[in-house]
Amino acid sequence: VSTHFIAMRAGTSIVRLYYNNTEVAAATITVTSDYTDYYTYMSWKETWKAQNWTSSMDAREKLRVAGQWVLDNLDYNTYNASQYLFAQGIGGTCYASAGFIYDLAKDLGLEAHIWNYQSEGHVGTVAKLEDGYWYLFEAGHAGTAGNRGTCIAAQMDARTLDEINLAPPNKLIQ
Repeated sequence: VSTHFIAMRAGTSIVRLYYNNTEVAAATITVTSDYTDYYTYMSWKETWKAQNWTSSMDAREKLRVAGQWVLDNLDYNTYNASQYLFAQGIGGTCYASAGFIYDLAKDLGLEAHIWNYQSEGHVGTVAKLEDGYWYLFEAGHAGTAGNRGTCIAAQMDARTLDEINLAPPNKLIQ
């Protein structure tokens, strides 16, 4: 069983799982912030696109530029897994970087996923581009802004999600 929970404002909710009308599990979810970070991020993301993308760029270059921007401008940190705080100049984990690139891929109308492709749990974004191939976009997992290397934008030898997801520890996360 999987579920998706979107919190719109601060508060506490109880999520209950029932099987044959019998409760089998319950979890209390406490949300400590409101949707302000999300709305701030969405506005910032549109401004970011206007400032960093040109009409001559294809989707691959746009996503590569996004990953490089993260590497050049935001420190890696272990406490922020949310791309929403990028709008406030706060760096983040590989999950935050992958989430930003994923959001931009979706804005471009691409099929995209966050992909766990290393045994230590490091993630990147995979997106299917116009040529029918999947590409990995990777924005690093260590270092300070400007010293974190180059964004990987690698074509994968895969045309289907099954081909990407074959070998452990690979796992599509979102």
